[in-house]
Amino acid sequence: MMRRNSHGFSELCSIFKSLTLLTSLFLLPPVVHAADVSAVCWKESYGRGVGTVPGTCGPGEVKSGLLCYPQPEPGYNVVAGIYSQSCPPDFRDDGLFCAKLAAYGRGAGYPWKFGDRAFSLDDARARCESDNSQGCDTDGAVVYPKCKPNFHAVGCCTCSPDCPAGMTDIGVSCAKKTYVKPPIAPKCDAGEDYDAGLCYKPCADGSKGVGPVCWTECPASMVNCGAMCGTSKEKCAEAVGQQVLAVGKSAYKVYNQVSKDGKKDDSPDLNTAEVDGVKNLTEVIAKDIKDKGLTPEGVISALKSSASTKLGPKTLTQLKALSHTFGDDEKKLVDVLKDPRGYDYLTNLKDIKAFGIGKVVKSFDKPICGK
Repeated sequence: MMRRNSHGFSELCSIFKSLTLLTSLFLLPPVVHAADVSAVCWKESYGRGVGTVPGTCGPGEVKSGLLCYPQPEPGYNVVAGIYSQSCPPDFRDDGLFCAKLAAYGRGAGYPWKFGDRAFSLDDARARCESDNSQGCDTDGAVVYPKCKPNFHAVGCCTCSPDCPAGMTDIGVSCAKKTYVKPPIAPKCDAGEDYDAGLCYKPCADGSKGVGPVCWTECPASMVNCGAMCGTSKEKCAEAVGQQVLAVGKSAYKVYNQVSKDGKKDDSPDLNTAEVDGVKNLTEVIAKDIKDKGLTPEGVISALKSSASTKLGPKTLTQLKALSHTFGDDEKKLVDVLKDPRGYDYLTNLKDIKAFGIGKVVKSFDKPICGK
């Protein structure tokens, strides 16, 4: 028998964690018994890829950042929900302002001079208009050429660019006219399913998507039990209740044993069915590795480096959980994956009998519907 110590408890908790994760998280029955098909069975499931954030705007909408907004009015654009006027091509866009073109001076002007009629600027204006076809203005006692089109006079001697209609002239820039409208959530692309904030590929006929997983529908003669199907609601409740109770009792036994400072009497052996149930999990993983053309060493290396492999996410997670059972003994885990039949399950797992792990495995030991 295995003597219980602090290291042993660490092993025991690791085994419990691994088996509970493999059964409760992925709902994968280790052994299929055809006799159970008429009562409760697991729905078959498959992955449909990682979801993507919705990013498509509908008709009459434009995208700004990650959100959609109603189409702006003519002459406006939208940035982060703020609609503002567009700047003319020659103006620099500074967000809520349009920077003007450079101003220019209109010279010293045409003042009164000796020889002109007294107390009159008519002669000065005539000289100005003779030199400037656009006409002239009077500012104080001096006549100046009018500013070019799209410019206006600022003081006596400067011509500044005009602001576009609707904008406020603040000197070197023009303040845009703005308005605000609430955003609209983007949608999934055509042919995609929306679920909990993400877009997914649609499931095949006869399956229903829940996040990244597609679950097959229950046979017509059975009722829905979440991840399972049953012949009646009562059978569903009974099966789920057994699973919850088995996991709860096992967790309590582990906690209760740890609280005894590592003292433990020798536990009875696992029966053959319980050993086979745990062994089957390892065999399924090893077969999957072989079918995909991967070596056990390659899989271990991929697990350590978090590199992607040809295996699906379910198998990878099972492998990670199984690796905890063996701790840092990498060679032992590789050997088991190569030939799981050579692993002495009875010797290495006999202590879990006292903790109810066998009942946990048994409570999840249901067939896959239709298999």
